[in-house]
Amino acid sequence: MTSTERARPRSGWALRSLFQGQQQQQQQQQQQQQQQELRQHQQQQQQQQQQQELRQHQQQQQQQQQQRSGKRKATAAAAAAPSPQIATAATAAATAAAAAATAAATAAATAAAKAAAAEASVEPQQQQQQQLQQQQHQQQQLQQHQQQRQHQPQHHQPQHYQPHQHQPQQQQQHQQQQQQHQQQQQHQQQQQQQQQTLPLRRVASLRSLLQLRGAPQQQQQQQQQQQQQQHPADEIEAQRPLAPNPYDGSYKRPLGAPDPFDIPREKFHQFMWGRPQRFSKEFKATTLGLALACFGLGLTWLTAFLMRPDDFEWVEAERRRLAALKRRLQQQQQQQQQQQQQQQNVRS
Repeated sequence: MTSTERARPRSGWALRSLFQGQQQQQQQQQQQQQQQELRQHQQQQQQQQQQQELRQHQQQQQQQQQQRSGKRKATAAAAAAPSPQIATAATAAATAAAAAATAAATAAATAAAKAAAAEASVEPQQQQQQQLQQQQHQQQQLQQHQQQRQHQPQHHQPQHYQPHQHQPQQQQQHQQQQQQHQQQQQHQQQQQQQQQTLPLRRVASLRSLLQLRGAPQQQQQQQQQQQQQQHPADEIEAQRPLAPNPYDGSYKRPLGAPDPFDIPREKFHQFMWGRPQRFSKEFKATTLGLALACFGLGLTWLTAFLMRPDDFEWVEAERRRLAALKRRLQQQQQQQQQQQQQQQNVRS
């Protein structure tokens, strides 16, 4: 058996891997297309929402302007009226005008919502739900506004009403706001000056903090020790002298004892293990390093010379055979597509 015959069973696995790679690429492309479509759809929805919000804002501004104009007319009529009956009639007319303005605004809002629904016909169900929610929200706002106006107390104005009395009140409010703002600025400036003039705080030492932290516990321990009677054995143990410190200047070594700061390696080894040192540490380290280097060189020689492949001819033959199979499969697919198109043309 040649090398090519031995390698033939691998063709099925190679074909599967090729087809799997193609399928994965197609799936990735489809996913990317879907993501792009979703992004475009989201952008369109955001634009539509922004347009609707702008329209609602404009409608609200128009309503506010109409209400203000109605109030001004009512105040002017009340000022010009000679009797309270005429003033009440004028206020009633103003309220009726405001109600008519709100009704017109609601009608305009519904018309605008219908126009937006006609324009954005991509997703009718979602847009209808949004429009219904918006209409309900607008109706709730209008009802709340009407209830507030009904609950407001109607102050009957006297005949000697002066229409320009509200101007000094506004001026007083403006002056009060300015004074408050100036006071806040002065307070902030004073705080900044104090921060600049204050000296740097001295950081407490760790020892003082620890002393403060453990003070109550130490007091409790001292009280418990005073309360408890000490055993005579503990008293004797406390009076016993400590062992001499060999590293202290007062300690004197006996005659013949080695100096712990100046002791050779051989004596230390003999003292620790009870036998002299056979080989030095340097010799052991060098022998171990040489052994590892020889092992690495031998491993590289084995992989480079003994385990090298014989030839790569079977790889080229396998590639050619796979290319031929791929061409055949593509031809079969094209033939099937042509047959399907012919059948569709015949049916049509």
